[in-house]
Amino acid sequence: MGRTKKQEPDNLELITGIIRDIVDIVEAAYQVKLNTETWDYRRFVTHIRFFAQRMLQNKQYESTDDEWYQLLKDKYRKSYNCIVKIADYIHDRYYYEMDREEMMYLMIHIEKVTRELT
Repeated sequence: MGRTKKQEPDNLELITGIIRDIVDIVEAAYQVKLNTETWDYRRFVTHIRFFAQRMLQNKQYESTDDEWYQLLKDKYRKSYNCIVKIADYIHDRYYYEMDREEMMYLMIHIEKVTRELT
């Protein structure tokens, strides 16, 4: 079953809103304005876009490396706290449970995109 032209703009609009909301959550958590001109920012937004597509298709990563997750959680406490806010927002707004693998990748991106701003 193919997509209709009407569905694509709706999904694009929804994905754009998700990206904007997640960027807003990060900026509020770190009390910074992210530099949209950096390579790290573009990669962060690209990752969010693919996450949003997976979420809308109700897909998740296959496995989670709990050891890596715990390591990142302990090392990047502020990013982890930010991810919890993002996961809560996604759950409350879209009824989607963000898996640990997704949280781990987003923690890494948040660390990269905020490291020179904090």
